Amino acid sequence: MHCKHGQNRTGLIAAMYRIVFEGWSKADAMAEMQQGYGGEARMAGATRYLENVDVDAIKQALASGACSTQTLAWCQVAQWVAKRTADIFKGSAKHSATWVEQRESALTPAGI
Repeated sequence: MHCKHGQNRTGLIAAMYRIVFEGWSKADAMAEMQQGYGGEARMAGATRYLENVDVDAIKQALASGACSTQTLAWCQVAQWVAKRTADIFKGSAKHSATWVEQRESALTPAGI
């Protein structure tokens, strides 16, 4: 693992791996991160993230296959839209009619 610009991303990712997959404490992972994974000038952001990260939320997201811990993250929204679109277009004319109705009910009031 290497951060092209030396801005502590390598240390942060290594620390998160230690915590999430190897069961290290935040304090132990942070101590390792601060021993040479980037310059001190940019360590504050990585340290702040590590102090505030919700490790349980990350573990739950990984276990469920979620792309993010944030409900409205772009990847979550994109997955929802893709699934909804696939469901609507999955085969029957009934679904196609539903799509047209939903599209018209959403776009017509907006003047589109």
